[in-house]
Amino acid sequence: MPRLVEWATGRIGVNMAAPDIPTEMLESLTEWVTVMLFSWALRTKLLKYGKGETIVVLGNVTRKPY
Repeated sequence: MPRLVEWATGRIGVNMAAPDIPTEMLESLTEWVTVMLFSWALRTKLLKYGKGETIVVLGNVTRKPY
């Protein structure tokens, strides 16, 4: 029997702004990105982070218009 892959999704806010952008404009430049995690342990770690904390997410980016 094939082993099932554990996965979860989550949404994170990403600020791609250049460092010379005024602080008051940063909120309007935030993009929301859905990430897929292939481990419940990673999901648990992601949930422990708070607003403004730096994380690294590696993988392919696929843009989908709404």
